[in-house]
Amino acid sequence: DEVLASLEILESKGLVHLEKPGGPALFASFTTEGFRHFAAAHVEGYQELLATVAAKLLNEDEYVNQEIANELACPVRLVNYLLDVLEAAGHITLGKYGTGVWEVAHVSATLKRAFLEQ
Repeated sequence: DEVLASLEILESKGLVHLEKPGGPALFASFTTEGFRHFAAAHVEGYQELLATVAAKLLNEDEYVNQEIANELACPVRLVNYLLDVLEAAGHITLGKYGTGVWEVAHVSATLKRAFLEQ
């Protein structure tokens, strides 16, 4: 009961998404904002990793999640969250396909200002 109550509080703050398919089953996943908060506190080198992804988009024409993950030797799921963070900030536009491929469709000029001019 305490875990469910805690998750419901996090959901009310927009930090997790809960699915309750019925019965005792419960699925929880981070929202983009929830991931951003979690990663800033618990993923070592998070800001540097986010800046590296931004640099790949700006300088190396790396636009596909799986290619970026391979280049960085990190899980695709982590790259997906990083791309979601950049999209939520208005820096990129993503195309997300059912095959698991995510492709950056547009890179905004704000991405350069946000990451390369620091």
